[in-house]
Amino acid sequence: MIERTAALLNSWLETHWRLYVSVAAILCLLTFSGYSRPKTPWVDEVLQLTIERLPTAGAIWDALKDGVQIDPPMLHVGVHYLFRAFGESIYLARLPSILGFCLMCVAVACLVARYAPPIYAAAAFFLPYATVLRSRGMDARPYGLMFGLSALVLWCWDGIERSPRKTWWRIAFTVSLALTFSTHFYSILILLPLAMGEAAKTYFRKRLDWASLACIAAAMIPYFLWLPILISGAKVYASHYYYPAAFANLYDFYGSTIFSLPLAGALLFMVVAIATVGFDVVSRAVLSQGERILLFVSAGFLLVPVAGYLAGVLVTRSFVPYYHYIATFGVILGVPLLLSALSGGSRMIGLCLFLAVVGHGLFVSARGLSGFIRGFHSEYPQAAEFRKLTGEERPDIVIPSPLHFLPMREANKSDPIESFVYLFDSKKALQSLGTDSADLLYERVKRVSPARIEAFDAYVASHPRFYLAVLGPIKGIQEWQYDYMLKQMHAGLWWVGKVGDFDVFRVQADSVTTPSR
Repeated sequence: MIERTAALLNSWLETHWRLYVSVAAILCLLTFSGYSRPKTPWVDEVLQLTIERLPTAGAIWDALKDGVQIDPPMLHVGVHYLFRAFGESIYLARLPSILGFCLMCVAVACLVARYAPPIYAAAAFFLPYATVLRSRGMDARPYGLMFGLSALVLWCWDGIERSPRKTWWRIAFTVSLALTFSTHFYSILILLPLAMGEAAKTYFRKRLDWASLACIAAAMIPYFLWLPILISGAKVYASHYYYPAAFANLYDFYGSTIFSLPLAGALLFMVVAIATVGFDVVSRAVLSQGERILLFVSAGFLLVPVAGYLAGVLVTRSFVPYYHYIATFGVILGVPLLLSALSGGSRMIGLCLFLAVVGHGLFVSARGLSGFIRGFHSEYPQAAEFRKLTGEERPDIVIPSPLHFLPMREANKSDPIESFVYLFDSKKALQSLGTDSADLLYERVKRVSPARIEAFDAYVASHPRFYLAVLGPIKGIQEWQYDYMLKQMHAGLWWVGKVGDFDVFRVQADSVTTPSR
């Protein structure tokens, strides 16, 4: 019964493959559009919006080169012109990432379909839903677009050897790779799996593919054009970057990128199915060269964080885990290819993978689609609530958290009173935290944003009385101002109440009274 069901589903998918992929792609677009609707912009998204709102492409280049963000300008400039054509909206800013995530799912499924039965490829479409990539699929940042273009690169690269029209495939490969390199500077990491794939091709075919190497070299031209942004940013932040190259970050990376529920479900279904059928489904068929090469590529992706960590130890002195999320391609490609290879393309094993992964994908889709019903509700309180608590018409509310100041202001951008203030001082931050990254950033954001971002000493000297809004008894990441006022300045801090999750203190900067709460 199980085998017959699996065979029928596989046969249907083989006949209606384009229909399945089209419906799944539309569902993916709607799902992540739904997720985007109620999602509050986070700090990196607000920084991206700040740059995209600048008046010209030249101003965008200057802001990136100054270090407001360290990205190639392609996405910022593209969204800038989308805003000019259609009006500003957070959904429009997130749309490139959403479309990129959909492209990734389609390209991965089509790539797996070349080497595994359709039932495995159909499951592969939804495998990205079971990874951390899902959390980046609706951000107004370059990641979703980078993932989609990277998957397209692999599909085109693999297609070169499978088609007599090699020239067209090489052109598509070169263009897609050049676009990938124009999304994010860490897109360069795709060279490791491509190098392993090219090495495997050379080993199996006894010749070096010079044409593909030339395509890769040509595709890197845009990357070199954007390098002044990277070099300039490295000079600003490299000395005391807030993500050091710690082995613990590498160790924790792999456990945090794959969601265990769908993969555990697939394992459960396989165990039950094999126990029910009662015979060995493992095949000893010889794999094709193409399958073996793609498995080497998958291994290359899994090694990307290791390479990033070693580069951090030896060169950059930093390791940012989420910059290496492309490593999950090793799982997205490797799991269906490996299961198909080990089982000889067993439809029953494919059905187990399909039920677990697609079932999880539909659960994720249902949650995403509910976003159209739930609507938007900001995680941040309104400025009017702070005015009500303080009893003042125009209070200054200092938000010491660099992660929350810009999102708080963005949530209140329609308020006519500019109540929120961020105070920066890179030297004090370095002494207090061991990193000055956030304060160096805000010093640069001040040049391109109308937000009230002030130098700490100058502001305190001219404002002896103001309010401080902090997150709970354990102060947030990089919030050095609270402790500095309390322990270094001996300012008076009086707790006046809570607004949302924020504890609000009245600060008397020229007081030496012991603070209470």
